[in-house]
Formats: sequence, structure tokens, C-alpha cells
Amino acid sequence: MSGWGSPASYIECFDWFLAPTDLAGENPDPALAPHVINNSWTCPPDEGCSSSSLRTVVQNTRAAGIVVVASAGNDGSGCSSISSPPAIYDAAFTVGATDSSDNIAGFSSRGPVTVDDSQRPKPDLSAPGVSVRSCTPGGSYAYLNGTSM
Repeated sequence: MSGWGSPASYIECFDWFLAPTDLAGENPDPALAPHVINNSWTCPPDEGCSSSSLRTVVQNTRAAGIVVVASAGNDGSGCSSISSPPAIYDAAFTVGATDSSDNIAGFSSRGPVTVDDSQRPKPDLSAPGVSVRSCTPGGSYAYLNGTSM
């Protein structure tokens, strides 16, 4: 495991978004659920994920009226390089990256999704992701690249 997460921890986060609790973890309230959540992470096999690991929770989150946005990933220009949840799902709105000339960024993952045999076209949208001024730890800024930008 790479130590970043697990299917269980990701599912727990999605469940919390459906009915956020107070700071003590009590009093879940669906009225406090967000309209959109942004997911700039993936759940790869080395974290225990398969192509179906998060499908149900992403579908349920979307069915609850929450838009699930997912970064496409930064695995390069090859076809079928969007290969990890949640970006692979139909219920997720997946975002790739473009450069300043509106060309697809060389690092931006792209479809079709083949890991689940769906042949689903992804990403759903591409947006600026090259040399984007971004916040960094410590309160400073840097120009970064990625589908999370």
C-alpha cells in the first residue's frame, strides 16, 4: 500500500458528504451536504482498489444530487490512461488538462476507459492545467501542472 488511502477510507469520506456531522462526529445532517465535491485523487490497485471499488458510493452520491468531479490523472498521452476510480465512472464528471493554446496537455490522462470494459469516453471536460498559479503548503504560491489544477 502507498499509504494514502483505502477503499474503506474513501467510502467513509463520500458517506460523510451525504450527511455531514458536527465536530464530534454526531448529528448527521443531509441538509448540509455540498452541491459539488472535487476529487483530485485516484484509488489505484496498490491501495486495494479495483475498477468497481467505489462505483456504488459514487453513484449514490450523484443520485443524492451531489456532482462528483474527478481529476482525470496525469498518466500521459496514451489512450485509455484514465484507469482509476473515481474518474472512470459515468457518475463522475472527469476533468483533463489543457495548455495555454488549448491543446491537450501531454501529461493529461485520456480515454476511452477500458479498465472496466466500458469503452466510456473520458474526460468529460478539459480545462487549463499547465503552469497554473496554485497555493502550496506554507502559504505561498507556485506554478503547477496537473489535472487537479
